Amino acid sequence: MTHYNFGISYLSSSISSNVKISSFDLLTIHEWFSENSQYDLIKIEMGFIEYPDENIRFVTHTDVNYIKAVHTDGGWIQV
Repeated sequence: MTHYNFGISYLSSSISSNVKISSFDLLTIHEWFSENSQYDLIKIEMGFIEYPDENIRFVTHTDVNYIKAVHTDGGWIQV
């Protein structure tokens, strides 16, 4: 694993930006799940960004195709 050492102002700006994007992405997934109530579970795949020196990890945007599978009474369906 590669660790980067950035100044605190860069780190603060980067964290703020990633938190905003990730919050929007998670809200999008929540809205999709609410609009598709025929599914009782979904499998999503999202990346994360980690700041090991600060012991912080955030979900982060990786791809618009977050949802990898959906679940119904009949089992899992790959998307």
